[in-house]
Amino acid sequence: MYRTPTSTFRLPEDKCSGSSESMKTSPNMRGTTESHGPRPALDLKAPTFRLRVRRLVFGAGLAVVAAIYFWTRFSHTILFWAAFVLNRPLGATVGDLIAKPVAQGGLHFSRLVASFVLLGRIVACVALIPQPAATKGDAA
Repeated sequence: MYRTPTSTFRLPEDKCSGSSESMKTSPNMRGTTESHGPRPALDLKAPTFRLRVRRLVFGAGLAVVAAIYFWTRFSHTILFWAAFVLNRPLGATVGDLIAKPVAQGGLHFSRLVASFVLLGRIVACVALIPQPAATKGDAA
């Protein structure tokens, strides 16, 4: 039986297998289901899998934009906007990684700690990545 805050209802019987036990399982916090044992290694519905895929997709997209920037003469304006658009979901995914519970594939930091971790990373990048000094002829 599944319970909801307002009512209790029962799922219909599974006529194909003769049992509704396969329909009544729900995942618990440890990544196992009540009657089927541990999840398979490649569970496409697992939160950790989705986080990994999102990080890979948007990280790879940014890597492609960087490669195009360095190795072609493609418009830098278009590449800027492509990188700008790809950064937002990548940042959200990294934020999820830092703030989500360990059972869901995260590091389980509070939002305040996660914000300070990201702020520290930004400050370190600005401080450590060398910026060339402007010269008189560089005015744009």
